Amino acid sequence: MELGATRSSVVLRNIIDALARLGIERNALFKRAKLDKGQLEALPDRVPLTLHNRVWDAALAISGDPCIGAYVAAKLNVETYDVVGGIVHHSATLGDAIVRLARYGRLLGVGFDMRLVVDGERALLEEPHYGSPALHLQGVICQLVNIGITGCRLTGAHLQAIELRVTAARPADASVIEQRLETPLRFGALHNAVVFPSELLHLPVLTHDRERIADLERQAATMLKASVTSFAHTVRAQLAVRTHEEDVATVASRLHMTARTLARRLEAEGTSFRELREEVRRRHAEDYLRSTTTTATEIAISLGFSDVTAFARAFKRWTGVSPTQFRASTRIPQP
Repeated sequence: MELGATRSSVVLRNIIDALARLGIERNALFKRAKLDKGQLEALPDRVPLTLHNRVWDAALAISGDPCIGAYVAAKLNVETYDVVGGIVHHSATLGDAIVRLARYGRLLGVGFDMRLVVDGERALLEEPHYGSPALHLQGVICQLVNIGITGCRLTGAHLQAIELRVTAARPADASVIEQRLETPLRFGALHNAVVFPSELLHLPVLTHDRERIADLERQAATMLKASVTSFAHTVRAQLAVRTHEEDVATVASRLHMTARTLARRLEAEGTSFRELREEVRRRHAEDYLRSTTTTATEIAISLGFSDVTAFARAFKRWTGVSPTQFRASTRIPQP
């Protein structure tokens, strides 16, 4: 199965358990989220992101608390997140744990496919989001806050983030969220991310186990290899090689099928040709702007846009900023 707009059912069950411990009655949550107990017990390994978002919508409506995601974060234990959780738990240092989370997090789905960027005294763990749908704001807050809490548990030290960043627009109750988090929170960011002092990367993990992590990494590598055998991955690979070709019929022909068959198979995996094309284009555009001096016009041509204006318009839609603004920003923009 494609690991795109889906999330691990283990994560969902842990969130529901945490909500119950916070006093949100399961039956009320299930009713509001249109999920019955039988469905929860019979969930496959991966479930649509939309189901996760329905649970967060229900939790927010029932609790009436704009910080419910942060409170859930305090109740979660990453170690229970199957192989990935075990890898994080048994890493040698906090930096090792974060690097491995970035490497294997996509096994858990949307919100966990992260990357670590270090720039001098600052480090940033971000979750680049390409396409749609997006993780619920409460889910994002839960994710980012839990990263900090997990770091404290792993190292036994008190860790304080410099800033949390979310792609969501600033909500009406943003001031309440900011006050309770006690950490600067930036809305409308390019990516969901947590910024923290890079010196924390060297802190040792108290539960380090070299033999155990070696075994878990072998399992994770096998799982990752299996995850890229999806049809969506095949289409994405075609687009990555020929980013200037945006015609679905052309890609379908190279894969020896009709455009309708291609669309149907992608729909079965919870995505579409348009979403994959947008994802690949955005990845390439950001890489060009971040790592090269290629002009916007050259990038537009290489990605198949009719002109630089069309490219700039698309890039602004993807990121909220112009290509020039994106390039001018540092790898870790100062708040």
